[in-house]
Amino acid sequence: MGKKGRWVLVPVIIAVLALCGIVASPSHAIPPVPHAFHGTITIDGSDAAIGTVITAKVGGVEKGSYTTTVAGQYGNAAEIDYLVVSGDIETEATIYFYANGNVANETYAFSQGAVTELNLTVTTLEVIDEIGILRPSNGIWYLDVDGNGYWSDGDQWLGVFGETGDQALAGDWDGDGTDEIGILRPSNGMWYLDVDGNGYW
Repeated sequence: MGKKGRWVLVPVIIAVLALCGIVASPSHAIPPVPHAFHGTITIDGSDAAIGTVITAKVGGVEKGSYTTTVAGQYGNAAEIDYLVVSGDIETEATIYFYANGNVANETYAFSQGAVTELNLTVTTLEVIDEIGILRPSNGIWYLDVDGNGYWSDGDQWLGVFGETGDQALAGDWDGDGTDEIGILRPSNGMWYLDVDGNGYW
């Protein structure tokens, strides 16, 4: 074949290679870049045991998992060892973390290619409430602090916080894990909450 014939084939070869690239590209698409996590993990205030399985879920679907090899720690940035969260995940989608099936208190927004130190805490112990009453005749609360079901030396009364007709409430108004008292006053529709927990308005 002469030189002229060779030059005619060059554009044809380039076109064929380009078409092959276009056809092949969908099956060789670049996978999404994962989000890597590492940090400490405690369960009920203690270091999570070796062998604790940590899973990450988005929309209820598992997107990553890690089994601890060091008590109280998952992953290690120095060793490039991470809980890798990957898959078809939208940016800023909320990631929920679990330790042996118990949900962690922390969540995180998915970000492709990020490496995040996230210390996880898991609470499995149930908080048990004790009984208490608000006596409308004097506005005083009586709380069964020791949980024995009757008034005893270990119990507590709180100063005037309410009046006749008020409805008693309890809740963790300040987010410290301990319930405080409160009232709803139907006469004016106002809520009164003991946010500082001192038992007085």
